[in-house]
Amino acid sequence: QQEEWQGWNRVALPLPEAAPQRHDVVEQGKTFHLFWMDSHVHSGLTADAEGEPDEIMLYGRDRGRLDAMVMQENDFYNCPLTESEYQVGAFYARAFSRDGRFVALPGYEWTQQVPADAGMDKDQSRFWRGSYPNHRTIIYPRAGGPLVRYIDVRGDIAKLYDAVARAGGVLHTQHPTFDFVDHPVETSIEVTAGWGVYFLNPGHIHSTLNRGHRAGFVGTRDSHRRNPGLGGGLTGIYATALTPEAILEAYRAHRVFATSGSRIVMEARANGVLMGQETVSSPRVRLTLQVKGSRPIRRATLLRDGVDLKVFSREGDAAAAEFGFEDQEATPGVHWYYWRVEQDG
Repeated sequence: QQEEWQGWNRVALPLPEAAPQRHDVVEQGKTFHLFWMDSHVHSGLTADAEGEPDEIMLYGRDRGRLDAMVMQENDFYNCPLTESEYQVGAFYARAFSRDGRFVALPGYEWTQQVPADAGMDKDQSRFWRGSYPNHRTIIYPRAGGPLVRYIDVRGDIAKLYDAVARAGGVLHTQHPTFDFVDHPVETSIEVTAGWGVYFLNPGHIHSTLNRGHRAGFVGTRDSHRRNPGLGGGLTGIYATALTPEAILEAYRAHRVFATSGSRIVMEARANGVLMGQETVSSPRVRLTLQVKGSRPIRRATLLRDGVDLKVFSREGDAAAAEFGFEDQEATPGVHWYYWRVEQDG
């Protein structure tokens, strides 16, 4: 017996056949295809999660209709992730991947807790109440890479960066709190997840970007339940092909965007340059957005340096829209922009 869950409805699986939203963009003579990815997927190999690894893989591919996913267990959460358990996830990632159809990549979750007070005794119970997570999703190429547990390197994240770089991988932050570091492998910030939409309270995200860090936005599930692709955020990725190499290249180029679970198409540009890149502009910046929702579009907000610059509101049943704005007040220097789109419901 349990209380009724508010805001949830039972559904029968498999879902009715419906192809995910697709979209192609052309940039500098290259065509990039939109793929849907969940990079923060757990199985029962994580202490408080559920599901056999092969079960989770098949669900994400066949029920959640993901194009790509990363099964990544906590390196230490109540108990350590053993080397053999880590290799089980890597094995199934290789076993189920088919280039052009479905890509699963090996990885794991760096689960470091950082004390808010540098002098705090880490053996005291108050450490957990006075610390914050500095977690990362590590994504390796198909060949895999080393398991570098934060407890084994005494929380030295520089050693993690070095190991991921040597293996040709990338990583992104997790949760609303994190310490972002400029490093080639540090590509993205998780802004939506099964736990919530973090950029509805975006102070930490905005301050990170205002300090000059470059990052894309990604969405993930992280629900620890048997529902990859259907339990939280998703990442839209623009890649040249559905292969491990192309997926990792898209992360490095920041050709990614986050949703809170809907497969909503976004194509944003600044002076014609595709999102995720940098451009030089003088004296005005022309911002454009093409969007195709899974429901009618209600609002699109353009932000500059973390402040609302322009809000567009819409009525009616149209699920596709185009927006444009010319920023004539940007001062000399470096600025960053993003769009926040809301659809009906």
